[in-house]
Amino acid sequence: MASPSKTAGLSLFPLTALVVGSIIGSGMFNLPQNMAENSGGLAIIIAWIITAIGMFCLTRLYQKLSLRKPDLYGGPYIYAREGFGDFVGFAVAWGRWIASMSGNAGYLVMLMAAFGGFSVFSFIGNGENLAGTIGALIALWLTHLLCFMGVRTAAFVNTFITLAKILPILFFIAVAVALFNSNVFEQSFWGPGGLEVLISRLRENLGGQGSIGLIMSSPEARDILFGQIKDGMLYTAWVFVGVESASLYSARAKDMKTVARATVLGFAITMVLYMSVSLLSLGLIPQAELANMSNPSMRIIMAAVLGPGAAMVINLGIIISIAGAFLAWTMLAAESLYITALEDDDTGPRFFGKTNSKGAPVVALWWTNIVVSVILIMSLIWGKGYNELILLATSMYLIPYFLNAIYGMGVAASPDASGRRDIKFLITCLLATLYGVWLIFAGGLDFLLVSMLLYAPCIVLFLYRRHADRKPLVKSPEELVAILGLFFLALISAYMLAVGHISI
Repeated sequence: MASPSKTAGLSLFPLTALVVGSIIGSGMFNLPQNMAENSGGLAIIIAWIITAIGMFCLTRLYQKLSLRKPDLYGGPYIYAREGFGDFVGFAVAWGRWIASMSGNAGYLVMLMAAFGGFSVFSFIGNGENLAGTIGALIALWLTHLLCFMGVRTAAFVNTFITLAKILPILFFIAVAVALFNSNVFEQSFWGPGGLEVLISRLRENLGGQGSIGLIMSSPEARDILFGQIKDGMLYTAWVFVGVESASLYSARAKDMKTVARATVLGFAITMVLYMSVSLLSLGLIPQAELANMSNPSMRIIMAAVLGPGAAMVINLGIIISIAGAFLAWTMLAAESLYITALEDDDTGPRFFGKTNSKGAPVVALWWTNIVVSVILIMSLIWGKGYNELILLATSMYLIPYFLNAIYGMGVAASPDASGRRDIKFLITCLLATLYGVWLIFAGGLDFLLVSMLLYAPCIVLFLYRRHADRKPLVKSPEELVAILGLFFLALISAYMLAVGHISI
């Protein structure tokens, strides 16, 4: 795939800000309660270790692919297309776009909830009522106008928003370090499910083994800890969605080395911030209390330890953070459609590639924000809020990650320009693939099946492009299998939703 005109030429700083801005959104401020809801300190530490390894492997995957395949622009879309064919490539782009729509709607709900934390806007409540929906729609279309000013302008604004939203997070971390209580953390260490009581009983019966040894010796204790880790990782997966965003903007970057550096740097910054917030919170408020907090829990923690003034600082940070994340994801969502329609050999309808004089993908932006508007209105009617939207978005992101990791294994197994095989990269891709399988398992069958229903419309758009180009609708038996497979999975999902076997 040839590079489109680099109208932006984004350098390291704005690209890194785009990665950080994409990753840090509403999840950061809900993280203390989200992680503590079903997990104790030990499970959270293990979940973060697994996440750090898995996400680092995904980060290295996109970094190495940008260097090994510098002629491929478009991130997850083009890697899936190169590895699995035109249809799968377009399906990945479409799935990421739909996932971004659900995530953006979730961001807007939480943004309104943050405004509802100020007394003057108390009528907005938790953002899930009529007033919250109207406010979300206003914010959505103001962002739409900003994005029409072009990628360069939007990226410039996003850079400053990213810097502004990190400051309240650093303030929270500094307060948590200063007031950290080791006794409170010890109370939070074992989490729910009676693990602490079980360990005490095992210690009485089995003697002086260490706690980890006792857990490993007991199937019941292992199941409790495994369940805590699994539940905690559902949230760690969501908060790191966006780690590949620099590769998605590779066509607009200064060069591919800049893309690689921004990916790793953005990952490192956000990992430190996320781990600090989730673990330090357990030294301020016991796990059982954190689990029952409403969100955004970071604001409530600050109100408890420093008072309402500090809570309002965090609330302002929430508004800035979500606004920045929403801007970044609006850009990324539109880019997901735009990159599928740039070249003659691309797979998406050509109208997605239309831009204005500022280089903004206007048709993709209109599609994006109209669909987000529909999701917001339907969420109000159906009573679905932030959590459902975010979990659905996460499930849809997992498949592109998994497919890209498998493609990376193929690239790593083939000789590079010097004739050598990169064994370290191959191991990295294998670990990223295993991590992708684990996340799909942790996400559960319900959301995975529902995501198939949302992937299905891409079949029509893909065949429309083929028809418009006067090309065979299906090029190969493998492509036909992929199309029919998605179609039948969507039918199964629709049936199971209709009869109540699955729900969201």
